[in-house]
Amino acid sequence: MLWKLLRIIFLPYLHVYFRNRKGINLDKIRVNAPVIIALNHPNAFIDSIAFSCVLYNPRTYYMARGDAFKKGLISKVLTAIGIIPIFRLRDGGFEGVKKNNESFSIAYKKWNEEKKIIVFPEGLCIQERRLRPIQKGLARMAFGFSQEMKRDDLIIVPVSVTYSHPSKFGSDILYEVGNTIHVKKYLSDYEKNSIKTINDLTRDIEIELKKITPHLVNKDNDQLIEHLQEIYKEQYLTEQNYNVNDLANHRFFWFFITEKLNNLSIKYPEKIAKLKQDSNDYYLKLKEYKLIDKSVYYHTINKSLGINFVLSYLILLFPFYLTTKLLFFAPKYFAKLTADKTCKNIEFYASVNFVTGAIYTVLFLIVELMILSFLFKDWWIIPVYLFTKFLIFIPALNYSRNLNLYISEINLFFFKKYKKNKLQSLIKVREDIVNSITDSKDK
Repeated sequence: MLWKLLRIIFLPYLHVYFRNRKGINLDKIRVNAPVIIALNHPNAFIDSIAFSCVLYNPRTYYMARGDAFKKGLISKVLTAIGIIPIFRLRDGGFEGVKKNNESFSIAYKKWNEEKKIIVFPEGLCIQERRLRPIQKGLARMAFGFSQEMKRDDLIIVPVSVTYSHPSKFGSDILYEVGNTIHVKKYLSDYEKNSIKTINDLTRDIEIELKKITPHLVNKDNDQLIEHLQEIYKEQYLTEQNYNVNDLANHRFFWFFITEKLNNLSIKYPEKIAKLKQDSNDYYLKLKEYKLIDKSVYYHTINKSLGINFVLSYLILLFPFYLTTKLLFFAPKYFAKLTADKTCKNIEFYASVNFVTGAIYTVLFLIVELMILSFLFKDWWIIPVYLFTKFLIFIPALNYSRNLNLYISEINLFFFKKYKKNKLQSLIKVREDIVNSITDSKDK
């Protein structure tokens, strides 16, 4: 019951918090069989919450760190949501690990009912664009279930999640489901040599996850890849004739750019160094000139939006934007404040911001409706208010998401008229960056 209520709250807010959302090959999970969803884990509990909303049906359960299960209300709430505690030696010591037998028993019963449980096989959450080594716990659970329940139909479905900006409001979120792994294939070998077979299954899970997870080898390139997605993602997709608006196509860019940087790091470290310097210089200039790269790119391909259109759009839709900004200011502000004050690790920031934002939005809406009912003393005002608020919200949300681009377009207009040399210098740096990526000799 609680899980259904939270899904009703989270699902609409998912469309607000994330600019674009998509799941690829989700039907591989919608099967009549027990399923382990092996999901990579860059962004705390938003990884699983958003996935449950994107998948929607069937319901998913989750395995999460057992140290979050404090005695009392918190433990009851987490259990009601469908979270199964799993204890690591580093968190709960040997006493904690002993409790895993009870957790395994809960998971086995769920799988025996052909439920779907999300497991994070990396064993920890780190916000990186790489897959961490897969731990053996998932394989042990898979074989433990098969032995305990005398079933051979358990399947492991690898799933990757990729964010455009993991810790920011307005990010894109893409889930991709990989090749199904049938545990049945390993059972006879497990009877002969359990340790080797656990290692084999763990290796195969990692292989399948790497096929669908962009993997940047060198941590020193983490900032660089964030810059390059802003500079080159749309250009790459356009030049490759991919539909930029289809989030599924964005994965082609992520695999291209991670492979490119991995190769450059090995073969041409001096080019990586120059690429970092150029991208940093470019972004400092963009910040100084109050521009964003998208408007500069549009200018280079004669796709600028036009000053008349931009000004008309900003003026005509500003009342919608301002009204929505005022109506939603409080929940968004308090959600950000909560995340700022409680999150010491960046991995938890988006999760806390999302969950508290959704809950605050509902609470403030209830207060608004109570005030309206008290003032007007008629029930009909509630559906009229909700419908009007929705009609205002849609254009306001698009306005908010395009605001930086349109402001940049206005600034670019003045640069084209009065600061042509600075603009040409900026474009030259951008061209150098793109050429460093596209140089055929580096492929």
